[in-house]
Amino acid sequence: MIAKVQPRRDSRAWKARRSKAEQLFASGETQSTVARSLGVSRQCAHNWYWEWQGTDGAPGKAERRVGSGRKSKLDGKQLSTVDAALRSGPRSFGFSSARWTLWRVAAVIERITGVHYHPSSVWRILRTLGWRLRLPTKPDRKGKVYIPREWAAPAKKKAKPG
Repeated sequence: MIAKVQPRRDSRAWKARRSKAEQLFASGETQSTVARSLGVSRQCAHNWYWEWQGTDGAPGKAERRVGSGRKSKLDGKQLSTVDAALRSGPRSFGFSSARWTLWRVAAVIERITGVHYHPSSVWRILRTLGWRLRLPTKPDRKGKVYIPREWAAPAKKKAKPG
């Protein structure tokens, strides 16, 4: 039995698999054999086969996009600046409580970098930086009163003595 290779979410790896599939198709291998040998689904191999044949009916599919999703508006340096600023706490930016909300984080990002983010998109940045959503305890969540959620910074890793 052929060992199944786990698919990677890297566009270069998929491109390499796809070109290997095209080589296998050209040598006469069946779609199911290609799928098993490359560790992809039969449907994926089927789609690659018909695109290799050029009869899938969609024009211009040969030029595939390299990555998926929109590039971030902030580069790595700006992200580290935002992270350092957020670690200083909301009160250092003039907010009345010590709780980070998405609206506050969006305001701080815009103030520091000049890049505007809608509060509903800020959570992706926080997750990228390692921040986690901290929900109130269950007794505090009882009732129909809205309790704002709070974002918590990741703990700084301690340097290992060595």
